[in-house]
Amino acid sequence: MSYFSGKAAAGEKPRRPATLQRGLELPHRRTNDLGGVSPKTSPVLSAGRRPWLAGRGSVAQGIRFLYCRNTTTRRLATRAASPQSGPRRVPAEMWASFVLLPAAPGSVQTPDRSEWIRWLDPSARRYQPEMGGLFVPHLVRPTLGGVACLAPHNSEGAAADLKEYLLMGFDGSVELGFCPATIRGESQRIFWGGQLVRRLWQTLNFVADVRSRLGVLAPHLLAVNLRNTEGAALAGFARKWIGQDPVAGAWVDYEDAAKCLEPNIQIRREFTAQDFEEVTGAGANPPQQVRELADDVCSAFGIEDPVLIDE
Repeated sequence: MSYFSGKAAAGEKPRRPATLQRGLELPHRRTNDLGGVSPKTSPVLSAGRRPWLAGRGSVAQGIRFLYCRNTTTRRLATRAASPQSGPRRVPAEMWASFVLLPAAPGSVQTPDRSEWIRWLDPSARRYQPEMGGLFVPHLVRPTLGGVACLAPHNSEGAAADLKEYLLMGFDGSVELGFCPATIRGESQRIFWGGQLVRRLWQTLNFVADVRSRLGVLAPHLLAVNLRNTEGAALAGFARKWIGQDPVAGAWVDYEDAAKCLEPNIQIRREFTAQDFEEVTGAGANPPQQVRELADDVCSAFGIEDPVLIDE
């Protein structure tokens, strides 16, 4: 099937293409500035607010508010070195977040935060495709509307202090933020596509667990947000495509690799109960939904081949 034509070959399941947002689209205005929205409308767990109501028309409208820097993404940090000092913690310029909101939120009348914190034990919540690794950050704490799981950045430096975060609301909303990107020297900007796909796959499995625990049957709307993508190359390819990897491969140099033309990227897609069943039932094999999202990431960086997953 061609991504651009949207036509399926004989016997192939028709694809529901995701929506690719170039830059940032908000109701009543379009902008590429991710800092132009009040954080009160964007965090999943902002003082018990329900972001999907922001659009007053549909989940698709409401989620447009989510693609901006909020109080948690501002805390994302990475390491950088300078000639004057060794590696230090600095605010992340390039980051990713996955936001999933239920069309009809679950309802927990009297949430037992202690029970949820026990359920979020990082050793117990392991997901494909890396069952041997941890998905939930180890610092788990209650919030007004749910639970926050944080991974502090251990290097000294800026006030930004998180390597990653996982926010879960008692309404079924989930947000994961992390930094799958590197800036090398003064010009090489790299997003690690393999890491993006693995964490997205794990997040979908985690949300399936949350849905089951809360009894959510309505669809979730997913937004994959990538910040400061302009001029960045995609790397971290699957084994079959390693020769084309601009960092690890021998066939393509970074200077010759395709670069993203857009300042920021958002990919949106609805996930139904059947989608989540297929994701969890796929086991260690990449489900079709993950393959399609990986293909969308490749397209956003100007790459036609599905280089992030081995066929």
